[in-house]
Amino acid sequence: MWRSRIGLGCGGLLVLLLLLGIVGVIVGGGNQSTQQSSSPSPSPPPAPAAQPTPPSPSPSKSGTAATVRVSSSPPGMPFSGSYGSISSSQQSVDGSTPQDYEVPIKTGFGQLDVVSATMQKQAQDDSQLTVQIVSDGQVKKEASTTAQFGVVNVTWNTNE
Repeated sequence: MWRSRIGLGCGGLLVLLLLLGIVGVIVGGGNQSTQQSSSPSPSPPPAPAAQPTPPSPSPSKSGTAATVRVSSSPPGMPFSGSYGSISSSQQSVDGSTPQDYEVPIKTGFGQLDVVSATMQKQAQDDSQLTVQIVSDGQVKKEASTTAQFGVVNVTWNTNE
């Protein structure tokens, strides 16, 4: 009888240890996923850092800026208007010349963006208001007006 009790005791002990092992794996797995949930903040930065490294060249190639330049002869002319691009929102402005406004644009293979600016003289004289769109140091588009309260519209397609 003693042997059968020991046998049942050992069998019961083995079953208990097996159950504890399964519960330990489940609980340990749950803790690991909880730790992974709290450590994804640290873990993802290395993984995204490795992934954005290849995409980083692409955004730097496909993401840049153009400048909307508003000038006049003579300088100091008041104007108002708006500027922007397809990839960025339109911005309303009021100011005096000269002024430069940076416009984020997308360029590169397969990218299309259009930069536009509309400015109106706030002067009742024959002085000249000029609006330029400049990219990579080159004037891409330019227009002027000498009309009283004249309006200048300039649009540039980045694929031109």
